[in-house]
Amino acid sequence: MLIYLTNSLIVDPKDSSYNNIRIAIRNIAWAVIESKHILRGDYEVLCSMRDIFKSDIDIYPLLKKLCLEYSTHTISSEIHHYVEVVKDSPVNRENDGYFVTQVSYKYFLDSLKVQPMNFILEDEDDDIIYNLIINWYIKEKNINTNISYAIVHGGGGNIIDVAKRYIKDGNMAVCITDPDLHFPEQKIKSDSSCAKCARLCATGGIYYHYYPNVHEIENLIPLNYIDSLDWHLKQNELDKAAFDKLRNGATSEKILQFFDYKEGIKKKSIEEETERKAEYYEYAKLCCEQNIELLDGQEFDEYYQKFDNKDYVYPRLKKRIIPDLKTLFAGMLPKPHLMNFQKEEWTKMADLLVDLFCARNKESLL
Repeated sequence: MLIYLTNSLIVDPKDSSYNNIRIAIRNIAWAVIESKHILRGDYEVLCSMRDIFKSDIDIYPLLKKLCLEYSTHTISSEIHHYVEVVKDSPVNRENDGYFVTQVSYKYFLDSLKVQPMNFILEDEDDDIIYNLIINWYIKEKNINTNISYAIVHGGGGNIIDVAKRYIKDGNMAVCITDPDLHFPEQKIKSDSSCAKCARLCATGGIYYHYYPNVHEIENLIPLNYIDSLDWHLKQNELDKAAFDKLRNGATSEKILQFFDYKEGIKKKSIEEETERKAEYYEYAKLCCEQNIELLDGQEFDEYYQKFDNKDYVYPRLKKRIIPDLKTLFAGMLPKPHLMNFQKEEWTKMADLLVDLFCARNKESLL
């Protein structure tokens, strides 16, 4: 992440905060030298710290380089989220699309607080998808940066407890949750992990939360990657054929953004929708109308009424998708074929993640 030093950190050596400011900046500088973050700052404070650390053979070259090459070491136009370090009274702000989190220098007195950004996921297997998205974005935007982060397994439904623990311990973190939206008009349920994680706040610390506008992360997998999985078992073959009916029509974008790949559409899920049952019903109808073999000449209302709550109104694709993709990801990946909603969601998500994970390239400082 980009960490920006402000001129408020310039204090007289007799000031009671002087030594601690030095410790904080030393910790930040070491993390940058180790390619865990990027350092920028006001020119005056960079030069001041350069002089303070003149006898430090490790820290001095970094600060010297930032001062000498100040005109080219500013905040990149590609970065919209970063941290400012101040002496007192941190206040977060948003200016012209830039989101600035201010923290006191005291936050960095503990070197553990300046380790790579913690990336809290519902399932650690999901990292292969996020890594794919980040690398695609860097290539698309021609961004020259190192990427550094630490995966944290959120334990599925326990992700809220994990996020709370990282906030309580003061460790910088970003948490991504599935919103579990089943149809376009659905709102995120207030008691869901997504809503709970979104409400968390790290006062005086660094915490971000994000959710993609899809059912869950599986909806962002390129369809040509899904096609590459083994579908030869009879039931898998039938489920894949039903899924393919959803992807080949004019409504495919609307359907596949919210279709539950792992569970399909169950009657119970529709019947338990309390706020917008009619919209969910219409979404299920839209899915089924793409598959005339499934309806077998029936109107959707007649087709729907014959099911018990436990039955599938529309079959699922596959229970294990991301774990089964690991073999594909172990080799040379084909170019992803993205639907419009996927490209939009990939871009929005990577805009944030690359900001939070960017780190100094590992070139020499001398």
